[in-house]
Amino acid sequence: LFIFLSPVVNNYYFTNKWTFNVVGGGSGTPYTASRNVVSPISQGSNLLKGSYYGSRLPWQFRLDLKVDKDFNLNIGGNEEKDKRTAYLNVYLQVLNLLDTKNIMGVYPATGNPDDDGYLSAPEWQRQISNQTDPEAFRELYEVYVNSPGNYSSPRQIRLGVLFNF
Repeated sequence: LFIFLSPVVNNYYFTNKWTFNVVGGGSGTPYTASRNVVSPISQGSNLLKGSYYGSRLPWQFRLDLKVDKDFNLNIGGNEEKDKRTAYLNVYLQVLNLLDTKNIMGVYPATGNPDDDGYLSAPEWQRQISNQTDPEAFRELYEVYVNSPGNYSSPRQIRLGVLFNF
């Protein structure tokens, strides 16, 4: 959605060369589910559950906003043939304006972004109990598997200047 506004007062355009840009939306992307639990620290391969890319992540919603203004600059010498036009663009951009925490990736066995199913799977309980400290191993594994990469990035605010010549 692009919105261009130019209110006029006494023949002066207050928003002349201002641009307001709002972008949003997104559906859940597909992923391939598996029937078995494979941990990043264990060996094995996924057994397909359904079809390739037959499962979908939850719907996502993201709203980005950008406001910018162009300024024309005349640079060069005093004569017309020496003059050049340059453009200065000043902008404010807010990515993920509402700071939504969208799920970008899930573990194939559980469909969850923060649990791969390893700690609760019966086939891995002996391996977990053989650790030096099984309780500490479980706690550290939960931290390890709850990857921030499975979620969208938080709100970002950018202020910038572009110079085109």
